[in-house]
Amino acid sequence: MSTMKAAQYDAFSDDITKIVVRDVPKPHPKAGEALIKVKAAAVNPIDWKVMGGSRVERGWRCDLPFTLGYDVSGTVVELGPETTTTSITIGDDVWCVNWGKGKHNDDDSNSQVGGTCAEYVALPLTKLSKKPSHLSHSHAAALALVGTTAYQMVDVSGVKTAAAAGAPRVLVLGGSTAVGTMAVQILLHRGARVVTTCSGRARSFVEALSPDRIIDYTEEDWADVLRSDPVEHVLDTVGVAGDFQKSAAVTKEGATFVSIAGLEVGFDPDAHKPHYSWASFLALSNSTDVQDELACLVSDGKLQVFIDSEVPFSQEGVLEVMRKQKAGKSLGKNVLIF
Repeated sequence: MSTMKAAQYDAFSDDITKIVVRDVPKPHPKAGEALIKVKAAAVNPIDWKVMGGSRVERGWRCDLPFTLGYDVSGTVVELGPETTTTSITIGDDVWCVNWGKGKHNDDDSNSQVGGTCAEYVALPLTKLSKKPSHLSHSHAAALALVGTTAYQMVDVSGVKTAAAAGAPRVLVLGGSTAVGTMAVQILLHRGARVVTTCSGRARSFVEALSPDRIIDYTEEDWADVLRSDPVEHVLDTVGVAGDFQKSAAVTKEGATFVSIAGLEVGFDPDAHKPHYSWASFLALSNSTDVQDELACLVSDGKLQVFIDSEVPFSQEGVLEVMRKQKAGKSLGKNVLIF
């Protein structure tokens, strides 16, 4: 039996040292799947949140042992039996976020997601985008989850283009987070006026994105600053308790509030009408259309992908990137190199 190395945990825990890089069976792709030799995988806050068990308590599927990771970039080395495709073949470089349609499992096969922090991963062809040559494996892995999430947050908020909607004013809570940096850039590309929050430590990093206004949350309360100058949309990437309640005083009637981190807003987009036309927690959905559009934005110079660290895949490397991720001080993504 062929084996590979994978980063796994056997029980839910807040202790990331319980993650073990071990030998496990190398997967065999099923019909409609490709086996990918992983070149790069990135970690995200959701990795340690799922490991902690809080998401499972809310009904997310996470069978144990669980292999870390949702972002991947690599090379197709095998196709499943009876798999016919004209777009992806053996030898192609591909990338994706291995997530379901707004949930932590796959609609088509009911298989769970994740599993990218391993030397090989078998994934449905329907999730894979070809990696353009201008996008490195590291940058593709760094882009997948956070780029898709930010793109879909902006879409759900209703910010399309400046020509269609004037120049909407948007508050991004957490402009230095990996999702926040993507959201700020996508919003600016669509012609929005962007206000964002960050700490003084990250201010110069966020200034390079060129938002219209930066509020240092360690010095000022954004709710006080914006009370007399309300916004039309709020994108919440940090999930600070009480922020949803505070946002009512700084948003116009018919505003939207989209959160990927705070659960106090709930899960029903219509529950907070009439003040909010849409307000809810949002879980991303894998989309090759979005992945391809993100790659185009990078190619066109409209979107920068930031990497905080690149670390070789090993027991020590996995713990290093997870410690950095959990500390919440990274400016950019932490990527494992295979």
